[in-house]
Amino acid sequence: MTTRDATEVRAPHRGCLVHLVRHGRTPLNAQGRFRGRENPSLDGVGRAEADRAAGRLRDVVLREICSSPLARAQETAAAIASPHALNVNVEPDLRDLDYGSWSGRTPDEVARTDGDLYRKFLSDPTEVSPPGGELVRSAADRVLRALHRIAFRNDGAEIVAVTHDVPIRLVLAHAAGLAAGGMWELEVPTGSIRRLEVTDARISVLGEVEGLDGR
Repeated sequence: MTTRDATEVRAPHRGCLVHLVRHGRTPLNAQGRFRGRENPSLDGVGRAEADRAAGRLRDVVLREICSSPLARAQETAAAIASPHALNVNVEPDLRDLDYGSWSGRTPDEVARTDGDLYRKFLSDPTEVSPPGGELVRSAADRVLRALHRIAFRNDGAEIVAVTHDVPIRLVLAHAAGLAAGGMWELEVPTGSIRRLEVTDARISVLGEVEGLDGR
């Protein structure tokens, strides 16, 4: 998948290692509801996931920790930042997709009221905007720009970026050259970490960060 503006801001020549983290679980995740700009805090499982992500990154030398402005991402980022004595820098372009009137609803509820649009969201999501929400292609553009911008100021270093399900899917699909609908086949559990290399030419996925427990 490609976007129009992914190279507007050039990333560093040496590259930056980005640990791309999905926030921990919230009550809306547990209920299978679209979160978007809704702002729930982590639940007990989510706090444990944030702590586990922090443990996996405890021994990494990090220069910066960035987060979406939404509470669930900032809480996860704060857990990761604590052992490193780093502040969390809020990056608005890492925020979740704005689901508009779909926010807080389940996929089944959306399929009953907006069936045709929801089917297109699954088959060709970059061309879809949920009613009153954000065009998915625009979300891809801003998230990719944010990663290049963050990488540029951290040339040669390692950083953490905490964001959300759809932004991570869009980044991974872009890196893999997947067709838009292919992003739904990816596994992006809450609390998961992907390790990326961001250079001036591309974003490469190096793999998942696993803990000693193998999860």
